[in-house]
Amino acid sequence: MRLHTSLTKDDVAQALRESVGPDGVYFDHFTLHSSRTHPQAYELRLTADPGRDRNGKARRNVNTGQYGMGAYKAATYDEWGYFMAAVYARDSFAKFGTAYNGAEDFMRKTRHAYPITVTA
Repeated sequence: MRLHTSLTKDDVAQALRESVGPDGVYFDHFTLHSSRTHPQAYELRLTADPGRDRNGKARRNVNTGQYGMGAYKAATYDEWGYFMAAVYARDSFAKFGTAYNGAEDFMRKTRHAYPITVTA
């Protein structure tokens, strides 16, 4: 997923650590790109350890897009949601691909399922 933001790579990494804690979710792919709308963009992919997320949802194998099921687990929808909320707490104008354009859009589309706690 492409994240357009004013945050640094360290800020984004910190958002992941704070949002999922010790739940075993990691960046499988994290590269810097240019953005026409924000200071920078990052291409992100989250993977996870086998098991369940904090809401008890099972993690499924990733879809490689070429050969079907991959050998490792993908982060769940909720894990992505908590991570995105942590990013929006730091940059309310961030944009995740074409899905979410800012914190207000994210909150509306997810029906406030992932609370955004603004950090200083």
